[in-house]
Amino acid sequence: MSRVVGIDPGQKGGLAYLVDGDLVEYERMPVLKEKNKRSLDKVELVAWFKNLDIDVCVIERVHSMPKQGVASTFKFGFMAGQLDGIVTALNIRLEYVTPQFWKKAVLRGTDKSKLAALTYVQNRYGISLKKNEEGSAEAICIALSYG
Repeated sequence: MSRVVGIDPGQKGGLAYLVDGDLVEYERMPVLKEKNKRSLDKVELVAWFKNLDIDVCVIERVHSMPKQGVASTFKFGFMAGQLDGIVTALNIRLEYVTPQFWKKAVLRGTDKSKLAALTYVQNRYGISLKKNEEGSAEAICIALSYG
């Protein structure tokens, strides 16, 4: 039996829990909306993890992008680091996959865009996702790429 959590980090990212490739649970990245900023809701995230029986957590390996602002790059990297710390503190095995790896493994024959991930997940699992749930769709694909 394979119990995998996939994570697309970032404020618009998502979480997904699959057991033997079957989608059990997914959600958008839990963030707190504070005065003019957002941050990871660590309490909600830890509670989500503690309710699952997980073999491995797979996080998309992220990096800065050209023309991305310094502040947004730092914030994005900080959030990814918090995810790493939470998973490690909960003693869950942690793996990383690059966007190129999971997109090649799961989205073959598509343009490998966020919309392609959304469409793929909707077709595979027969669920309806909204455009603002692209991060959840990518988290599901990230988890699928591990299997």
